[in-house]
Amino acid sequence: MVSLKLKEALQSQSVRDPLTFLFNRRFMEESLEREIHRCARAQHGLGLIMSDIDHFKKFNDDYGHDAGDLVLVEYANLLKTHFRSSDVICRYGGEEFIIIMPDIDRENLIKRAEMLCQEISSLELLYQNKPLPPITASFGVAYLHNTLIEKADMIKAADIALYEAKNNGRDQVVVSSTEFVGI
Repeated sequence: MVSLKLKEALQSQSVRDPLTFLFNRRFMEESLEREIHRCARAQHGLGLIMSDIDHFKKFNDDYGHDAGDLVLVEYANLLKTHFRSSDVICRYGGEEFIIIMPDIDRENLIKRAEMLCQEISSLELLYQNKPLPPITASFGVAYLHNTLIEKADMIKAADIALYEAKNNGRDQVVVSSTEFVGI
């Protein structure tokens, strides 16, 4: 019984981020590969949302890393409450997050990203009993339907869209101009 619990704990640690308890990058890459193949076979849509908390380095510099960790945890909690159990929510690294959304159409994918973009700024964060300033995030969205691609291509498309959002003023959603739609 003890070895089973230890095995489960080690399994969880190998696929979860220790701060946010979201899935980690390694699990995201395995899941994205699997979902790309599954959605191509089933001819379903697959969405990928990449988000990055705006000005996070400055936030850490101004308020400290403990306050920054609080922001990451609260953002992770917001993600957990706004997505389906079938979605794979991951901390990609630092202040970047990826959400894999199987079985979704392009319009609903964009709506979900836009809703999240609006919701994040309404987070009320307290650190040491003092309110922290509102945070915002930028979002890059990539969509795949009825075709098979490399996972790196889908991540790159979302990443390029994310950087376009950041370069165009942040706090917005940009949808990748790369189309991954088969016949």
